[in-house]
Amino acid sequence: MRGNDEGRMVRLTLSNAVDQTQKILVEVPAGTSVAQAARDAGIAPQGSFDVFTPGGEAVTQASVDQHRDAVLYVGPQKVAGGAEEFILEPEPGVEVADGPPVGPKTVVFVSAYDSTVRHRSSTRRGSWSVTGSPLS
Repeated sequence: MRGNDEGRMVRLTLSNAVDQTQKILVEVPAGTSVAQAARDAGIAPQGSFDVFTPGGEAVTQASVDQHRDAVLYVGPQKVAGGAEEFILEPEPGVEVADGPPVGPKTVVFVSAYDSTVRHRSSTRRGSWSVTGSPLS
């Protein structure tokens, strides 16, 4: 901590990211990490966790000084995605169209309660319509 920060307190609101009815207004010494403020307030879960801004940015290791009077969300640790490019390849022997389907599309809905009840739905001019009575 810097010498003149010792007497300053920073106020912020910590909220549980999963249950947002749980909010705690805290005042912590300037220079404290956001993670330590969450631990001290008792809102941090056991084990690994992260603290997020309302925009979803993880600020767990940041200083509370950067988030004065803010609402921050404490929740499960952010899982980083891979940096490699993901390419979806069809299974061998499966033909795949080069582009999006052209023309009307048809879907058959099957009842979850009675598998013999089916309805056909198709597109017409960009919108869906259910046609006919149940199919047998």
